[in-house]
Amino acid sequence: MKKLFTLFATVLSVVAFAGTPIINGIYNPAEGWGTQVGTGDGNVGWSNANAKKLYVTYDNNYVYFGAECSADSWQQFIFVVNNKSGGSSTDSWGRQINYNHTNKPDFLFRGDIAGGNYAEFHSWNGTAWTGTGTNANASGTEVKGVFAAATPFNGFIEIRIPRSLIGFGLVGDVQFIVGGNNSDHGSFDAIPNDNNSTGWTPPTSISNLTQYVTNVSMPANLTYFSGDFKNGNANLGWQSTTEVNFSQYEVEQSANASNWNKIATVPAKGNNSSYTASVAMSQNTWYRLKMVDKDGSFAYSNAVLLKTATKKSIELLSNPIKDVVRVSINNSTSNYTVEIFTVDGKRVAVKNYQHSGGVSTLTINAPNAKGLYYIKFTNASTIETLKFMVD
Repeated sequence: MKKLFTLFATVLSVVAFAGTPIINGIYNPAEGWGTQVGTGDGNVGWSNANAKKLYVTYDNNYVYFGAECSADSWQQFIFVVNNKSGGSSTDSWGRQINYNHTNKPDFLFRGDIAGGNYAEFHSWNGTAWTGTGTNANASGTEVKGVFAAATPFNGFIEIRIPRSLIGFGLVGDVQFIVGGNNSDHGSFDAIPNDNNSTGWTPPTSISNLTQYVTNVSMPANLTYFSGDFKNGNANLGWQSTTEVNFSQYEVEQSANASNWNKIATVPAKGNNSSYTASVAMSQNTWYRLKMVDKDGSFAYSNAVLLKTATKKSIELLSNPIKDVVRVSINNSTSNYTVEIFTVDGKRVAVKNYQHSGGVSTLTINAPNAKGLYYIKFTNASTIETLKFMVD
């Protein structure tokens, strides 16, 4: 049975998740990528292309794809995704690529390696590819690759795809391709390695691809992870919706959200299980879960900040801000609409956030432009606004 990542229909209630990468073109394992789901063959393909490592993770809003590779600046990438019946064997940009996989791709997420990170998200609707000709990365927030100034370029390309586009409750297969920038070109190198081009034009450039990364399961999916401080103890609680090939939870704590120490190990119980852990706490402390799969891969939950003072509040955890806005929420359960505005009232970001009670930490990508912004929290009874700087 094919499977790569499982997307659950209960995501609207999810406040803890496998990972939320910052789309900046830099691989950071602390962002929840876990171990790679696929690797290349180690050999450089056609025209300096080398596909090295493939990553997949997700949160309650997006599926994230990342790939370590080297390529010339004019070359292009494709994340090929199959997660339902049907699909197409034709290439959406008319490249010399035939998708001869047993299960044809339903999505081609593709764009430029280093040419401004132009990208398009293509979906097969049963008769044609949709999304062609539309730049899905006009804002620069959906796709990013940062490559060393050399030939070939070496770096990391990462993209995020809305779960509303790719679907919920589905299982899929993935292949990563480095290819060329015109219709004569095929696949120069791929993960898994496949039938790569050996020339610039047909027939030597034609690539008949058949391989996917399959049978890779993500660690546990959580409906919540939260905590509170009482009688000198940090009381942590969480619940899983699934634990496919899952081993254990490792509870970690930190005084600064940078340096983490494992303080407890909690074995897996099974799907739809609830957990609690209580540990002594004498100062304001961060907590998170490291969710470890049986094959050694892992992902992190969201981090929560517990305070020895229990004043109900919504407050920024840092200011000024560079990449991500982090806000600590300490109050009763609430479903917030979170919006970011410029000083002249233009809304530049919006997110729905389910706070499960106690203390939780909201993260949302900061605007790209430096300057002063406002973040507004709205629920059924209150509106609260905080001011922050992007540096």
